Amino acid sequence: MDIDILGYQNEFLQCQSKKGMLLGGIGSGKSFTGAHFVIKMISEFPLSKGMITANTYTQLMNATVTTLIEELERLEIPHHAVLSGTRKRIEIYDTLIYLYSLDAYQNMRGPSVGWWYSDESCFSKLEAIQVVRGRIRDKNGPLYERHTSSPNGFNWAYDLFENCDGDDKTDQVHLVRAKTKENIFLPEGYYTSLLEDYGGENNPLAKQELDGQFVNMQAGSIYWGFKRGINVAKVELDKNFPVYVGQDFNIDNMANCYVQFREGKFYVSKETILEHYGANTDNAATKIVKDLKEKYRPIVVPDSTGKARKTSDSGRTDIEILKSYDLEVLDTHNPFIRDRQNTLNIHCKKSDVIIDPSCKTLIKELESLSSRDKEGDKAHVSVGLGYITNKLKPLRIRKRSTYSGGNNNVRNQNFY
Repeated sequence: MDIDILGYQNEFLQCQSKKGMLLGGIGSGKSFTGAHFVIKMISEFPLSKGMITANTYTQLMNATVTTLIEELERLEIPHHAVLSGTRKRIEIYDTLIYLYSLDAYQNMRGPSVGWWYSDESCFSKLEAIQVVRGRIRDKNGPLYERHTSSPNGFNWAYDLFENCDGDDKTDQVHLVRAKTKENIFLPEGYYTSLLEDYGGENNPLAKQELDGQFVNMQAGSIYWGFKRGINVAKVELDKNFPVYVGQDFNIDNMANCYVQFREGKFYVSKETILEHYGANTDNAATKIVKDLKEKYRPIVVPDSTGKARKTSDSGRTDIEILKSYDLEVLDTHNPFIRDRQNTLNIHCKKSDVIIDPSCKTLIKELESLSSRDKEGDKAHVSVGLGYITNKLKPLRIRKRSTYSGGNNNVRNQNFY
């Protein structure tokens, strides 16, 4: 029997990375794709046990398992389903597939499987995901982990599939994104009606529910100028330029980033985050010296509170400690928070900020920080980058004189 599938569904089914996700909008055929992943597994690895999960029991039975059974029946594949009791399962030919809900993940500590498919797993806790991963150890299977889901904020799925290094995306994880409008099998007018309900294509809700994008659903994204597709790319340092270190000082979180300023653009190559007992200025300075001193000229652009603040018991200020390591430290005065954020936004918007994909925390801060958040609690690396952009190329208000008919008219002009 012929099976009609779409391009993104085929990409997901042919993926050979250990971890794969189809991140799709409503009606993009996620559960259907998952069903065919299961059928593919029992065909290629008949001696391996498998596992199917969903974020709730209702989702598991009413959508995930129902879709699978419908496809098995349509393709006339013999199967036996046990959907009640404590040991829910489906037997397809000689393959045993366990059925579990991730909201009761404590009950999963028994079986060993060779592959795992999870539906709507973005709505499940990371703890549940980690427990199931410990079950994927049956050597008769490929040890694949597969997910189909709509996005649900900046959670573990964002960290693993979107905000990971480029090399990891190729070898270990693979993300396939599916938009609702790309499903040509949907009824006519279905997408248009949903788009209207969700406030148009530029509404964050539409981007999440119809385009399968991780978006900031809270009002007022702070770093509106940042766009992953524009501002994230591989960065290599140039020995002919100094490396600026944007240093933020905190008792429990010492964070910085390494930035070169070349031809009007900021290139962020690395981030460093020291937490808890290791979060002190001595450790930060030692790391900077080790990473940069031999090949580059490091210049620290610090949080100006370091002139008085002490994050060690030495009696010296943070700035004094940095200088004691023979580091060049610029004299700074912290700008207004909004000015710092706006400066970074403008540079991102103008494609003047390029961030290496290894800077996962920085990227997450730029994508997720909302005006409802207290910046000091959720952002540190982006603050350090803001110190650099504001110091080297600030957003200024300049007075410019223009002459017309002999009259001197002075007006404020934005620098950009």
